[in-house]
Formats: sequence, C-alpha cells, structure tokens
Amino acid sequence: DAVDVPSVEDLRALTSEKPNVSVARILKSFRPYIANELSAEILHLAGIDAELKAGTLSEEQYGALHVAAEQCLNEACEKPFYLYLTDGDPVHFSLLKLTHVQEYEERIYHDLFEALFDYYRGSDRAKRFDSMRGQVIKAIEKEIGRTERTLKAMDTDEDAAKKADMYEKYGNLLMIHPHKVPEQSGRITLPDMFTDPRLVVSIPLRKEQTVIENAERYFTKARNTRAAVRMNKDRKAKTEKHLHELRQKLEEFNAVASYGALKDKLKDEKAFMASIGMDEKGKKNDTTFPFRRFTVTGGFEVWAGKNSQNNDLLTLRHSKPNDIWMHARGVGGSHVVIKIDSAPGDISKQAIKEAASIAAYYSKYRKAGNVPVAYTQKKYVRKPRGAPAGTVTLQREDVVMVQPGLPEGSTDDE
Repeated sequence: DAVDVPSVEDLRALTSEKPNVSVARILKSFRPYIANELSAEILHLAGIDAELKAGTLSEEQYGALHVAAEQCLNEACEKPFYLYLTDGDPVHFSLLKLTHVQEYEERIYHDLFEALFDYYRGSDRAKRFDSMRGQVIKAIEKEIGRTERTLKAMDTDEDAAKKADMYEKYGNLLMIHPHKVPEQSGRITLPDMFTDPRLVVSIPLRKEQTVIENAERYFTKARNTRAAVRMNKDRKAKTEKHLHELRQKLEEFNAVASYGALKDKLKDEKAFMASIGMDEKGKKNDTTFPFRRFTVTGGFEVWAGKNSQNNDLLTLRHSKPNDIWMHARGVGGSHVVIKIDSAPGDISKQAIKEAASIAAYYSKYRKAGNVPVAYTQKKYVRKPRGAPAGTVTLQREDVVMVQPGLPEGSTDDE
C-alpha cells in the first residue's frame, strides 16, 4: 500500500509555523519518520538546497518537494524491513533478513517509517542508557576511591599499639622518679629501666603539671590509645566491608545490558543510590550530602563548605563543640571542619595540616605559596547577631602555615 505522503498543504502549513528552519529539518519533523538519507534524496530529486529556509519556498518548489517525497516514500516501502534487538534495544536495522544474528530478537515491519521510528527511538534509549549507567558507575568509582583513601589514612594497629606501649613506659618511668627535677622546662631525661639502664629516655612534660600528674596523663593516654586500637579494628572491618560491597555493586551495574533493566536495578537499589549521592533515576542528588568531604591522616573526615550559606550550615548546624574548625585567615573562603568523632584516637599535627591545606585551597589564597590558616575548637566560634552569611568571630585560635592543596587522590568535586 502507498504511504501517506506530506501534501503541498501539509508542507505549506508547517513551513509557515517555522519559516526560519531549514527545509531538511522540516522534512524530518514529519511522522512517519523520514530518515536523514531519505530526506537528502527527496531534496536532491526536488532540486532544493537542504539549508534553504522553509519560509522562502516558492509554489513551484512546494510542488516539486511533494512529487519527490511521493516517489521516494512509495518506492522505499515496497518490501518488508527488519529490526534486530536485544533486551528491547535496537542493534541493527536492515532491508533484508539477517541470518547471522540469531541471538537477537527479530521484528518484521511492512511500514518503513514505523521501522525507522522504532529504530531511532530505541537508539535514543540506548544513548540514555549509556549516559545514565556511566553516571552511576562514575559515582560508585568515586565512592570506592574515597573509601580506599579512608582505609589508607587509618593508623595501623601496630603503630597505635607501639604508641600505647610508649605512653605506658613513660608513665612507669615517671612513677619510678616522682621527685626528680626536670633538667629543662617541659622535658625530663631518665634512664631506660625497661630496656637498658645505660640508655636514657627523653620524656615530654606539661609544664603546669607535676611529675606524678604527667605520669597519670601518660597512663590515661595509653588506655585511650588501646581503646582506640580496638575501635579502629572494628571501624576498619566495617570500612573494608563497605569497600567490598561497593566493588560488588560496580560489577553488577557494569553487567546491566539494557535501559529497562537499568531502570529496574535503580529502583531496587534506591537506598544504595542515596548512599552515593544519587537518586533512583541515576541523577546526582545534591541534597544527600551538602558539603565537600575528604579524609586525612588517621582516617578523620573533613567537611568543607561550598558557599557563604553553606558555611553557616556547616558551622552552626553540622559541627559539634569539640570538632576542629578552620578558615584561611583574613580572606574569604570555605569553613572547614575536622569531625573528631569520625575516627578513634587523638588527631595528629599532620592531620591538622592536611585539613588546613584544604581550607587554604578553598580560599582566595588558593594560588599562594604559604597561607595562614586559623583553627580552633568549634565551641570557640561565634556568629555575631545580624552578621552576613558565613561571617563568624573566634574567641581563641591557633595559626598554622600551609600550602593550599587537597589530600592525595582527592578531587575538587568531593
């Protein structure tokens, strides 16, 4: 049967609506669908330039276009056409039956335009599938990288255990010599009774405390460090389990082969998608976690604000009194907070420097060599009444000089 061909009246009506659109685009807007090569052939037979504006067509050209379309479309529809699909997505469009692709679903069409429409609509689904799955895989890979860096940043149990033994040794040595006067302020040197009395150990002291009080402080540090070792072991096990699950999810999403299957998978993995900052449609969900997030030495999490309002949110609503708050001194930039309860044990000077480098990086001093960064516990940070967003005052502060930068392996969109 002959197909419905755009009449002169159809062409005139559409071109009057879109006079500045090319004639080629006008042809492709018709349904049934007129594919690129077929459109080019119609225009060639009609003697019309594909880039000619639709509003400039003459009556003679309208007629020629209609005749050429009728000739090409009827000729093209004289035989069946074949579409080959996998999981509902088109793989091949063919003018003849294909015998070498038996693994695919075969659909037979007697209407060329219906076949072409299904093919291009399916091809569009395939593009959406590639884009959506690519975004999900990228998000999982990003979370894998962050989790791997967290594991790497954790103190090893062996190192922490050595620290605990050292603290206990300091405490015992001080208890053996409770009345010895330090030879210098803030430090005492004692014979190492537990290794070799011919050797000496230099022990840091707090000036305001007695030798006995310093000994008790070291015993407390030893107990706390051993407790941290136990906590760290549990945390490592959970982090390693999370990493294993992430890698498994990555394999599962890589194995999804069709758009429909991907949509079903995303619905089934709604909770997991939220955990990596995405929604069930495979799109980034910025409401899941509002701040930039990094990991520094010891496995401590560092959160950084994204703008003035976000800085207020971080400092005033998402920081605890003992968290360490940071900001590049004397210049605009992100509020940065080290989450003290995100890892066991005491935070190190190295971790503070790494977090300060993040604060310097997200400031107007990003390109400077060395940047002063003020830091203090969050409980000493105050926001004056009526102050602009992101403006705070510090009741006390320390300052560290650092080079701007992010932790190794981190990216600007963490």
